[in-house]
Amino acid sequence: MGRPTKFTDEVVNKLEYAFSKGFNITEACNYAEISRETYYNYLEENQEFFDKMERAQTALQRRAKINLAERIEGGDIDESKYYLERKCKDEFSSKQEIQHSGNMNINNPMSGLTTEELRKLIQSG
Repeated sequence: MGRPTKFTDEVVNKLEYAFSKGFNITEACNYAEISRETYYNYLEENQEFFDKMERAQTALQRRAKINLAERIEGGDIDESKYYLERKCKDEFSSKQEIQHSGNMNINNPMSGLTTEELRKLIQSG
């Protein structure tokens, strides 16, 4: 007979609740009073649990997207601008993004000096 499982319905419910509130894995495990190792072991053993935890971990993001969409659909101009600035950056972003391509050659004349030599330079002013 094996050890009794630590995964009672109460533990699973606590994990779901914690993840749905945006907790990370460590925080959720602490809230449910289990170790991360126990969590990961059960995750590997049980596909249904894996799926349930994955859904719980994305619940807050889904709710935020729904809230945003409902505000936009309700005619909220500020939320519409917010969305466009982030999702359609080329057209609506107020920030200018610069992407560097190529090499950057940085020559540090001090890179070959020892710590002692650097100290002497600092002391000499």
